[in-house]
Amino acid sequence: MRLEAIHETVPVFEGALRLVETVTLGAAQAIEPLLDGDRNLTIEGDLRYQACDDRECFAAETVHLKWPVHGLPFDRTRAPEPLRRKQ
Repeated sequence: MRLEAIHETVPVFEGALRLVETVTLGAAQAIEPLLDGDRNLTIEGDLRYQACDDRECFAAETVHLKWPVHGLPFDRTRAPEPLRRKQ
């Protein structure tokens, strides 16, 4: 989109979008105290964006988001003998 008022061309995205972010959790000992009684963890963050149409750009906005994550206990069961790697 060309913004004549400031003599700049800016990239424009049209259509639906999907945001993806990689989250790396620490060791089980560090995560366990953060889980609630149902083993849920809430990751929170802010998304800042600006929407424009073909005539104007609206003021940038920030939306606070929460992503609930369910934590499963670490599986300590060993694989059956036939499936284990041979050293």
